[in-house]
Amino acid sequence: MKMILLKKLLVNCSRCFLLFASQLLFSGNQGVIVAFAGLSGSGKTTTAKELALLYPYKCLIEPEESEWPDVIKERESFGDFTMWMGFRELWLPLQFEAQNLKKQKQTVFLDSYFIKIIGYELDEIGMEWLFPKEDPYYPSFYQICQLDIKHLPDPDCIVLFDISYELWLQLLATRNREWDKTPGFLESYQQTKDAIEHSVQKLCNARNIKLIYFKPELGDISKQAIRLHELLVEAQILSSIDNHDI
Repeated sequence: MKMILLKKLLVNCSRCFLLFASQLLFSGNQGVIVAFAGLSGSGKTTTAKELALLYPYKCLIEPEESEWPDVIKERESFGDFTMWMGFRELWLPLQFEAQNLKKQKQTVFLDSYFIKIIGYELDEIGMEWLFPKEDPYYPSFYQICQLDIKHLPDPDCIVLFDISYELWLQLLATRNREWDKTPGFLESYQQTKDAIEHSVQKLCNARNIKLIYFKPELGDISKQAIRLHELLVEAQILSSIDNHDI
């Protein structure tokens, strides 16, 4: 009889431990930041917005091109350094807002994470168009990027959008951005895609950030968002939530 009671006690203790461990993992005792990376026009913003509609998450979006300051839109007039400092001014508040929301135990999606990736992209072959090394401001910009990698807050996970060329062209056609008309932009698909992937891998390895690959598909954006959510749950980045009950 004592042995039976002891076994029941052990079983109950095991169940309690598993429940406690599960609650620690998914109870929201700490927030989570998931950042998106990938080619411009690969569906990052649309997917982030849809996730925020389907689930109780926060979504921080980089301003649309129409909201960019002139120092970004008029690159030829203001120069590369001023343009990238303009982007940095847009990106920085989002990084710190995400950290503040995480401290409030929120799950946050950032639709862009170029602010730290670009520091690695500068070293990639064929990416000289980002910031020509002969520019007198290049050493200063490179140093700023390295400092950002070291000192700016990291996300818990980066989702890399691995988009096909055909689908990429279709998505670009739907948004009609002036940035997408930059000479050589369409022709640099594979080179830029590879450079972003290598840069994201280096950043995640250096900063111990979880990396998830996601292949966008043509079709219902809600289904795509749910599919990505399932990947993040499977990787134990997010907890399982039935979006239909929200």
